[in-house]
Amino acid sequence: MRKVLLAVLPLTLGLASPALAGLAGTTIALAGVQIRNGLNQTRTSAPDTVGAAYIYNTDIVASARGVGGALGFLFPNPTPITTILSQLTGVPVTSLAAQVANPSGALPASLPPTTQAGTTVVSGITVTYSFTLTTAINAAGVASFSITNVVLQPAFLVGYLEFTSGNAVINRVCPGDANGDNQINFSDLNVVLGQFGVVSAPGSPLQPGDVNGDDSVNFLDLNIVLGAFGTGC
Repeated sequence: MRKVLLAVLPLTLGLASPALAGLAGTTIALAGVQIRNGLNQTRTSAPDTVGAAYIYNTDIVASARGVGGALGFLFPNPTPITTILSQLTGVPVTSLAAQVANPSGALPASLPPTTQAGTTVVSGITVTYSFTLTTAINAAGVASFSITNVVLQPAFLVGYLEFTSGNAVINRVCPGDANGDNQINFSDLNVVLGQFGVVSAPGSPLQPGDVNGDDSVNFLDLNIVLGAFGTGC
């Protein structure tokens, strides 16, 4: 990692001012939400809000149970949603945590949706499944979590899933905090300078130096760190 000396800091740059106001995070209660064929559902954090940011950390920590059909037989009791998804997809799912970008740094923010889709065999039944999870934050900072485009076929044999507890969690990353220690200082400058010029493919994991989440580490990121230098969250 490139070291930065006090004597060569580019403090004369025209700095951005990323002092983004608002609460550090919020949660959306998921109890009662269903993953059910043909049913679209949305829950919000209201009246709680989250502040504007360039990057957000999101997570879904919840349990669900099956209702009716094969899902009711397999998951009659509350089960972590990661365990259910692992069994349905055949791929180990240990976490639903993600880091998502909002390069404008302003609200409203519509964060990229994720879709789970495929076929699997549940209790001898071939099941076609698909659903889209979307998180958004409106201009007032109220966060929402939606499950849409749900396909669980054949529905009368499969049943559905219902969340029994848990939350969707949305936390903003402190603007300019490249190393995640909630302080903006020389360590963050070193991260940005060490990755300066790196360009990532859209949709790939964010680079630590890409503090505004636009898939490039450049002067915009440097300006954000310098504009917030000496602050913390």
